[in-house]
Amino acid sequence: MGGTELRHLALKFVACKLHNAELWRGLASRTVAIGRERRLMSPRDLALIMNAFKRMGISEPALLSECERIVTDRLHEFSGEDLALVALSYAAMEGSTVGLLMTVADRVCQQADEGRPPQQVLSWVHLVGALAKAGVPHQECFQFAAPPICDALEGRERFAGRLIAKIAASYARFGYKHDRLLELLAKRIPTVYLSDAEILLLQRSFKALQFEDGTLDRIVQLRLNG
Repeated sequence: MGGTELRHLALKFVACKLHNAELWRGLASRTVAIGRERRLMSPRDLALIMNAFKRMGISEPALLSECERIVTDRLHEFSGEDLALVALSYAAMEGSTVGLLMTVADRVCQQADEGRPPQQVLSWVHLVGALAKAGVPHQECFQFAAPPICDALEGRERFAGRLIAKIAASYARFGYKHDRLLELLAKRIPTVYLSDAEILLLQRSFKALQFEDGTLDRIVQLRLNG
């Protein structure tokens, strides 16, 4: 069974919400066994398999270690989108992420500098979110991410409330203040649903970045202090 078949199997497990530990352990074992074989495992296959484990909240230490080796050995084969997905998944599964995430962020920044940035804005959101979660202050990556996220916020692309809160929290994690980004995030607040936890996260993030927004203040007053 090659990487494409493993990827389809992993996605089927996710769709069926299968939590059988033995099945996932077998999937991880097979992924580790063929991971370095270019003809059997593509970067896209690995990224989606890792994301399937993340979505199910299942962490396999051997798979995390092998993923780091594969990404390091085959770094130039990965697109920015696949690197961002690996970073998101790896950070969520709490592997020893600092070295891998620095490598991934360096590579995505290099691709962006060469005019080959991730084509999906969600990839930038995934990447800065992973860096924030793992405590990796890669300032250059946050700088590269801000303009495409701003352009998407100004356009017609939809952002769920959780993504608005996540972006703000990611930049606040290291005190990276980007005025245009904060203003555009604030403009989106009245247009999205926010849970109480997301409202509080936005409030803390804006406060940490010394950014004031009257709309958010009114929402906090009505929803949480009313």
